[in-house]
Amino acid sequence: MTSRTCNFPEDNTVLTVFVQSLQNMQSFMPRRTKPERMKNPIRQLRSILAVPGSHLSQADLSMIVDIPLDSLSGIESGRQGRQGFSPLMQNRIKMNTGAVWNEKDECWRFWQEDGPKYTREHYQKYRVLMASHTEGNMLQLDIFFAVTRIRLLMETLPPRQRMKFWFRLNTFLDDNRKELCRGHFVELFFDANGRVGANPELDRNHPMRVVRFYHPRILRYLPDPKKLEEWSKIQFDLTGYEKMIKQERQRDVTGVLPRAEKKTAF
Repeated sequence: MTSRTCNFPEDNTVLTVFVQSLQNMQSFMPRRTKPERMKNPIRQLRSILAVPGSHLSQADLSMIVDIPLDSLSGIESGRQGRQGFSPLMQNRIKMNTGAVWNEKDECWRFWQEDGPKYTREHYQKYRVLMASHTEGNMLQLDIFFAVTRIRLLMETLPPRQRMKFWFRLNTFLDDNRKELCRGHFVELFFDANGRVGANPELDRNHPMRVVRFYHPRILRYLPDPKKLEEWSKIQFDLTGYEKMIKQERQRDVTGVLPRAEKKTAF
């Protein structure tokens, strides 16, 4: 009985190709998730909000909760640790989804830490109900308090800081228009920014000149001066409000009110 042997090439070509193939296959295989990352709050939230049978990416979650993708990625990967999972970020998630993170049992719950375990159904119902509260009387209140806060800053700040705030506000408004309402009100937002003009000093008889103005085409559509004056008289009762807040701080034991800040001296 004769024995048969396999004769491999002396340069081990077949073995080399086999090893390289295994390495290539390994590089394409997804890495196993570390056990400690399975309880990561961002990973859990993506899993909860995903449509059954599909995958919700970090980019998708970023759009839902309105938090930068880099921040979400850093928390899920562990680069930022739990310190990056700040109260501000958790509040942003709560406002957009209704989900609250319970640190003790490491899971998401609806609206409060001792609430029911959070589900995709909570998210769907919450978004529908939240949207219904941005119309009618609530919309008028939102507009009024937005205008009130801008007015208080514009009337309180000294000239230099007022201009700094105005430039920042214009940029903020236009950036949000482009992101949320692209293609709408382009010319209006451009004209409503106002203009600044300047001429250099030529001589004593022609000193430097700086002016601020609005384009005539937008001024043409302002309301009647009397109506504009009447509108400007509609103001929030700041004095009465601050008096009430002072009284509430004296008896506030729940910590509901925001922390008092040291006032800026102008």
